[in-house]
Amino acid sequence: MRSLLFDLDGTLIDSARSIVFALNDVFADAGFGPVDVDAVKPLLAGDAMKLVRTLIAEQHRKISDDENSVLTKRFLETYKANPARDAALYPGALDVLQHFREAGHPMAICTNKPSITAAPVLAVFDLGGFFDAVICGDQTEFKKPDGRHVLETAVAIGGDATHAVMIGDSGNDIYAAHDAGVTSVWAAFGYGLEKVEDLRPTATINHLSELPGVIADLV
Repeated sequence: MRSLLFDLDGTLIDSARSIVFALNDVFADAGFGPVDVDAVKPLLAGDAMKLVRTLIAEQHRKISDDENSVLTKRFLETYKANPARDAALYPGALDVLQHFREAGHPMAICTNKPSITAAPVLAVFDLGGFFDAVICGDQTEFKKPDGRHVLETAVAIGGDATHAVMIGDSGNDIYAAHDAGVTSVWAAFGYGLEKVEDLRPTATINHLSELPGVIADLV
């Protein structure tokens, strides 16, 4: 039985606008300009500190490490308090997760998103019950694109790591799967800007409804 490891942002949840809301709230208080969804989406596969620093650098402003840490903490707290603002599950997400749960697939979240925001997001969308483990970026020593994040997540749900499938929308997800030596499914509808020929995933889906058929067809 395949163990299924899901990324979160851009794969199960369209969360970019809720993240932009939190960022702009904090940036306005700190004297920085607003950011838009298109600027934020490509950065969501990384960590929050890098997200904040990169967006400020794009405004041709510089901040110290301490200032970055303070702004990132404020951003995460603001996002934690508003996890569902302008956010939504991708169409078909609940049906697909229910299908895999009924079929007996072990499932986990493998995300670089920090636990302080991943937990409330999962709770507000009532997704927690589908997953046997959630391994966030701050809960592992090695984050995606390091394959050890993927392998650690597979082990956490008791599955055979060699039979795991990493499902995600960014290069970090697919490169981590390659590094771990596991099957990968690229969610082409998400936030990733990479080209499929560069990523070389095992399979590609353009809608979550396609995922059960892809998993069933895997050798």
